[in-house]
Amino acid sequence: MTRSFHEIESPFEPGRFRQHLPQRITLSVADWSCTVSTDPELFLDPDPLVRDLAAHITRQTQVQSEAVVRRWPRVCGALVTGGISGLIVVPFVDEAWRGFFTLLAFGMVAWVVWEICGVPLRRKQVHEQGDRLRNESVATLAKALAQGKDFFEEWHEAMEGLTDLTSWGGHPDSN
Repeated sequence: MTRSFHEIESPFEPGRFRQHLPQRITLSVADWSCTVSTDPELFLDPDPLVRDLAAHITRQTQVQSEAVVRRWPRVCGALVTGGISGLIVVPFVDEAWRGFFTLLAFGMVAWVVWEICGVPLRRKQVHEQGDRLRNESVATLAKALAQGKDFFEEWHEAMEGLTDLTSWGGHPDSN
């Protein structure tokens, strides 16, 4: 049995390509996500999404910064170790070990000072990392939204052109 050219199913039917494009897609950046339409006319204004992402990362950074606290068990452990080393062990050991235990005592005191005074520095580092993450994430989202809108506009224009091309080629639109 022979079929004519018009009876053969075309793999380029416009309906088939439209089915592959979802109605909505989810964009995820830095543990934050949003859903946007694939219809370029319904595409969301990027400014509120960018502000929401920036606010999300700022909140996350604040939580991480507040989690940086003095670790009192370490402070107490270092003080006890330094105290035992400096006050009890050093006077009763020979000259070779005295230098080692004196260094250990000073090291423990330095650790205590770092644990107590280093919290603001560690919090500042967390804020700087959060600022970098926020700037990079906002730029990534803005770029993705701009590219997405352009992509979906081109997709829909191509689908309109595919319908015309299919009609011109003798294949009826199966939509």
